[in-house]
Amino acid sequence: MDGQPAISDQNNLVAIEQAIERGIGAVGQGLLEIKEKQLYKLTHKTFEKYCQDRWAFKKSRAHQLIDAEKTKMRLSTMVEKVPTKERQLREIAKAPKLEQAAIVAEVIEQCEAENREPTARDYKQAVAHVMGDKASRTTIAANAPQKPKVEAETLWY
Repeated sequence: MDGQPAISDQNNLVAIEQAIERGIGAVGQGLLEIKEKQLYKLTHKTFEKYCQDRWAFKKSRAHQLIDAEKTKMRLSTMVEKVPTKERQLREIAKAPKLEQAAIVAEVIEQCEAENREPTARDYKQAVAHVMGDKASRTTIAANAPQKPKVEAETLWY
């Protein structure tokens, strides 16, 4: 970064890192803010190197946490009860965005009927069901009988 970093950026980075360390708020939320505001550049050239050095995990793990946070934020505008466990959110994130709210509502309704809390496995199965339905529709369409190709030679009368 050119010149001296702004003190407010340094203070912001420190505050976010301390919140992550204390477990206040979601780790994904903190990493998302650090990445979007490019606060990692105060100490590192790349987000990947920052994650490795500061938090001892790879960039892919950071992106899992960030994706879970983004999914939670998106769902908070669409459903009443938003899953808060990172593992559940990671499963939901695998579904098409337009189907995620319906998946959450369906799983919560089913689990409430069974008088239990939803698990990551519940969301994984619901996502697989939705994705399987889409895959089977695609497979059916791909395997539908095709009109035979008419070769030019077969048109001789």
